[in-house]
Amino acid sequence: ARHIKTADNYVFCKSKSYNNTDYYVCIKKRTMQCPSRLTFDRGLRTIKKYNPDHNHVADDLAVCVREARSRVFEEASSAKSTKRIISELEDELPVDVLEAMPSSKALKQTLRRRRRRNLATSTSLHGDARGKG
Repeated sequence: ARHIKTADNYVFCKSKSYNNTDYYVCIKKRTMQCPSRLTFDRGLRTIKKYNPDHNHVADDLAVCVREARSRVFEEASSAKSTKRIISELEDELPVDVLEAMPSSKALKQTLRRRRRRNLATSTSLHGDARGKG
């Protein structure tokens, strides 16, 4: 996974992988120079090391927004219409999370872009319907 959320609601982004270990840094590393890191053992599927010394508080709202956006991106590969995906999201999320989300227009554009990319990837892997590729 590109991102990991810890039980204390901090989010980490993968910085590198080596052998069977992924190395993550806090997503606030760049903006706030947060020193917190963790290492994840892919074989055991567990966190091996975790430095919980953050120089900022956990942002629960940002975590909720990130999770909602991830769900939207996962839905891009479904057969649901773009309008339906956005509508379901708006029905499910609390108001404070909705207000912190990108606009509906931006989410729709992102969904369309993601679907085009998925289509291009599947076409290049399988060739097009006319037997070319």
